[in-house]
Amino acid sequence: MLRNKGYRFEEEIGQLLFSLKEKFPLEVEVIKQPIETGYSRQFRADFELIYTLGGLEHHHLIECQDRDKISQNIADKIISQRNETNRNRFIFVYNNSSVLSKALLKRFNKIGVLAYSFNEFTDFLKQLEADLALKQIGKLIVDNPELKGLFSTSFKENPKLLESSSNYNKDYSPGQDHAMLSENPRNRNVNLGNLFKI
Repeated sequence: MLRNKGYRFEEEIGQLLFSLKEKFPLEVEVIKQPIETGYSRQFRADFELIYTLGGLEHHHLIECQDRDKISQNIADKIISQRNETNRNRFIFVYNNSSVLSKALLKRFNKIGVLAYSFNEFTDFLKQLEADLALKQIGKLIVDNPELKGLFSTSFKENPKLLESSSNYNKDYSPGQDHAMLSENPRNRNVNLGNLFKI
């Protein structure tokens, strides 16, 4: 029964992610249970969410859990995986906040794991969807002279807005966002060759 509860929760999260991908097929990619070959991983995340925003390609591994108890071991598993792969941004989605201890939430915060309840994760995806939609609307306006004319009053009042938006380059990409946190960087044993494989 417990396995079925967790599976249903994972399916619910998957539906939200694939709905976002369906709306933005060029900007969003969702991978169910991403597999990295060559790594001795203690666990495999449920999903990987990849999206392009702000000129960066963002990668988030997503672990979903709907359990009666969540132990500190999950943080150790995340650290272990993060040390062996360039997929190092994690979102932990839980269904019942009463099973998460304050100590685990504090540890997640310390190692840079975003811990979201189901409702908070839904809000995160809604905000991401809005950001991606606004990006597309902005591109339409900047790329279309007729639409740009409709907004000429706004642009006259805010000339810097038009100037800044004209710098947009749809082909620009500095690469992936590899920001990384660790509990103790000096004690981490990281294989840099594996870490920066793209």
